[in-house]
Amino acid sequence: MKRFIIFFIFLFSASVYLNAGNSGSLFVPDGADFFIYNRGTDSFIVNRARIGEREFNTVINRLASAKRINSAGDDPAGLAVAEKMDSMLEQIKRESMNDADMRNLYNFIESSIASDQDIIKRIRELALRATGGILGPEDRELIQVEVDQMLAQINMNARFSQFNTLPVIPDLTTEKLGLDKINVVRDPGGAVGLCDVALRALTFKRVMQGVRANVLTLRIEGRSYYYLNLQAASARITDLDMAEGIMELSRQGVLVKTRYGVLMRGR
Repeated sequence: MKRFIIFFIFLFSASVYLNAGNSGSLFVPDGADFFIYNRGTDSFIVNRARIGEREFNTVINRLASAKRINSAGDDPAGLAVAEKMDSMLEQIKRESMNDADMRNLYNFIESSIASDQDIIKRIRELALRATGGILGPEDRELIQVEVDQMLAQINMNARFSQFNTLPVIPDLTTEKLGLDKINVVRDPGGAVGLCDVALRALTFKRVMQGVRANVLTLRIEGRSYYYLNLQAASARITDLDMAEGIMELSRQGVLVKTRYGVLMRGR
């Protein structure tokens, strides 16, 4: 009865043993990538193993990186397609970030306009108070003092409201809004009318900022779906099927053992 004990050993070439001066024989199977060298009762299978070694290392590298393509030699055509997709993915990501920045700008402009609206509403409220019949000129002059402070604040907002050093509402001054003529001492009723006109203009500007922000939101969401689909397509080209990779590693491991050297001793 014969028992086979298999050992994994590293041999440089069969010629080492052929030149040792001992009798032996060398058998090269037709079309095979290994030699069978016999010496006494021992038989050695010795590989011409460069190709097998490279394939085994390729499998190891793929498992380590979880990528099917780690170099151009792995899949030249696949790498070319994947590189183009990566460029497109980076472009989509950057464009989405730019749109998000613009959306933030529009939201900031909208909030700045809303601040001016709150001020004008306060001015309107003061003008309505000045129309009261029990108030005299001196009382209305005191109200005008507060109105002047509110108007000065609108001009300050136009000057100092900035987004990354960019003025966002430079045209919303009291002069351009027609509020510089407000005087609740002489004409409180006219002041109310001027406030109403300014509020309508600011409401329109505010609505436009909201529309622009919503358009950008839809664009960002659309790009997100496109990005996910393109990323999935790229992954199908470059990523490794881990189950398949593990099976291939096992197969290559067996081949390496047989290609590099198997010592068989029978008795």
